[in-house]
Amino acid sequence: MSTEEAMITRDVFGCFFEPESIALFGSVKPGKIGYEILASIREGGFAGKVYPINPAGGEVLGYQVYPSLSAVQGKVDLAVICLPQRAVIDTVIDCGKKGILAAVIISSGFSEVGNLQAEKDLVEAAKRFGVRIIGPNCAGIMNPWHRHFPSIEVRALPGETAFVTQSGALGGATLGWAEERGFGFSKFISYGNRCDVDEMELLSYLSEDPETRVIVLYLEGIDKGRDFLKVARETSLKKPLVVIKSGATRAGKRATSSHTGTLAGVDESYNAAFRKAGIIRVEGIEEMFDL
Repeated sequence: MSTEEAMITRDVFGCFFEPESIALFGSVKPGKIGYEILASIREGGFAGKVYPINPAGGEVLGYQVYPSLSAVQGKVDLAVICLPQRAVIDTVIDCGKKGILAAVIISSGFSEVGNLQAEKDLVEAAKRFGVRIIGPNCAGIMNPWHRHFPSIEVRALPGETAFVTQSGALGGATLGWAEERGFGFSKFISYGNRCDVDEMELLSYLSEDPETRVIVLYLEGIDKGRDFLKVARETSLKKPLVVIKSGATRAGKRATSSHTGTLAGVDESYNAAFRKAGIIRVEGIEEMFDL
């Protein structure tokens, strides 16, 4: 990675995790996902500007609702998209034209249901217009130290452990478990289908994050095994890296496949590779909290 590329990457992750402004796309009627995320942002104490975007306009939770992104005059750092799948690509293009570098896409209906072409088109549009994506089909992200909670999950307490998960359901269970025990997180990242930003970029970012002392990663499968192990090895030299790897049983493999369409690899091979990379392997969230 060139120096210029590294600077751009830092800027992008700053937009994801320390934004000064957020545009939220989706229905903001009570009971809708957009409303729940907006409420979490507000109740979490986000100090920046928030621009809900919906053609209906109006006001909700004390925020002015803008009919379109073009109606927003100020700079926007982060887009949070919870629209029907058919509207996502055009929204990402609009974000790129606005100069938004980062988008968290909650919306589902992509590769996890076999809609590979839609996800490919999404990636191509994002690259063309300079937008980096976490998601789609994810539960959102959190940075408790900055009161930043664009997520459908319960808000995390601040702490020193970063939790990164492909599975939103597992992430939600972990947050609930942690809340009961008063356990906090430096970052919570549900990255779903990982169509763009993947675990390797997230590990590289978190390895340099001053708020993170330990990184926990839940994996359902690895596409680029050699590259992942290289980054994991570099990360584990800086901070403890704990991995919860699904698919250890037949039932686990079936559950893994049903969520993201990724089949878990051979469990024994993962164990050997993880040990070589300095990764601490655990079987579940209970064991993680016991470390």
